[in-house]
Formats: sequence, structure tokens, C-alpha cells
Amino acid sequence: MDDMFIETNFMRALISKIIERAIKKKTGNSVGIDLKEFRVKFDGSKAKAHICIDAEINKEDILSLTKSIT
Repeated sequence: MDDMFIETNFMRALISKIIERAIKKKTGNSVGIDLKEFRVKFDGSKAKAHICIDAEINKEDILSLTKSIT
């Protein structure tokens, strides 16, 4: 079984920015992402991921997201 941990502040910040840009591109809404913890375990045929994040979004963006879902 192989494990991958993203622990450095630099890598967590980089991944956070990538996620923020992907959400902005997909939904058009700005979301602040702070990746706290990222772990992946591989066992031959499948991978299990553990992700802990904080996200911040303003009221207008959350309302437009919920309207687009329904």
C-alpha cells in the first residue's frame, strides 16, 4: 500500500489555487479555498482520498449556486 501526503504550505496553497480556478471556470463564482490536509492511499486497484478544506464564499455567489442546482 502506497501513501501520498501533501504537507508543505507551498503545495497546499498551490493546490488550493488550482481548485479555486477550476470552480471559477466551472461555475463563474469566486470561492476561497484553504486546503488543510490531503492524503491518498493506493492499494493496487483503487485509491482512497482524505481531503480537509475550508471554503469561503459570499452570499450572492452561494445563492446563485443553489439556484443553478435546482
